[in-house]
Amino acid sequence: MAEIQRYMVILTLVAALTASGSLLPTVNASFCPPGPRTGIAICSPPPPFNLPVRSWDATINGLPAILNITSASRAGNINGTITGGDLCNGDTQCLIKGSFDGKSGRISFINTASSIEKRVLIGIQNFTGQESIAKIVDIKKYTLAGTGENVKEGPETKIPTTFNWEAHTSCLVIKPC
Repeated sequence: MAEIQRYMVILTLVAALTASGSLLPTVNASFCPPGPRTGIAICSPPPPFNLPVRSWDATINGLPAILNITSASRAGNINGTITGGDLCNGDTQCLIKGSFDGKSGRISFINTASSIEKRVLIGIQNFTGQESIAKIVDIKKYTLAGTGENVKEGPETKIPTTFNWEAHTSCLVIKPC
């Protein structure tokens, strides 16, 4: 009888430990592609993201533009300008200020548009997006894509308005951007 009780206690402990996962090997599969897993999954994290400080060909709300990233600090702070799109034309100066996360590739910035001559605020737009990188032979193609929102109405913008945007640039692999 004591032998049966001991056997039951051991089985109960094994069942409890197995159910909580402490006896089973676990893996962090957050970097693995989505889908069902069979067997052991060993997936390496994506490489760190890099935001090239340069001019990017852009499309903002369906209109051609130039996104010029003029600085990006190690802490992720970015500055730059936008020319074109639906807000940054003619005598309008558009300055951007925001952040870039090198681990996730997420970008977020505010575009402040003001009249150069009159020094009057014309509008403010909030941009968020994601960087993707494709390596084709010896060229790295960088893409930023996301959504934007007009957060301050001006003569050219209405609130609330959301829009899509994207920007592209390329660099040779042997020469960093």
